[in-house]
Amino acid sequence: MIAVLVDDGFEELELGAVVSVLSRGGLDWDLVGVEERAEGMGGMEVGVDSTVWDVEGDDYEGVVVLGGSAPTTLIGYRHCLDLVRSVESDGGMVVGLSSGALVLAEAGVLRGRKATTYPGFEAELKVNGAEPVPKGVVRDGNVVTSRGPAFAIDACLEVVRELCGDHMANSVARQLILK
Repeated sequence: MIAVLVDDGFEELELGAVVSVLSRGGLDWDLVGVEERAEGMGGMEVGVDSTVWDVEGDDYEGVVVLGGSAPTTLIGYRHCLDLVRSVESDGGMVVGLSSGALVLAEAGVLRGRKATTYPGFEAELKVNGAEPVPKGVVRDGNVVTSRGPAFAIDACLEVVRELCGDHMANSVARQLILK
């Protein structure tokens, strides 16, 4: 099960990519939020399956943090940071899509790693001990970061590749006309 961390201001395009890629890869996911509902940057409203107050890191084999403006509030909640830390320390996949990488940085899981984020936020990565790399998708061990919404599919394919194998990731990529 993969936790997909959302809050008001999440990037809808990234949510669509996460849901499509993970589901096609045979992975189950939960929308996990601070509140029972979250509204995206474009006005899309979603209900969450669980709140951060009700989950533990060992409930999940991965966590994906959506970008948009949501990460600026998510970093203020200890439970969000603890969820990311717990999944990472258990060896699970940790993904920060575009500005979602800021939550990973604040949680400390990017320290000593290469990472990318939405343009303009590189200084926040550096302050938290990461080495910013201007690439679309950066994977460093069990941590994946992406530069913007256009790279969400490729970032999520890394989760499928790690948890389900190359064959499944390549199959999903072919379904989405990426290969």
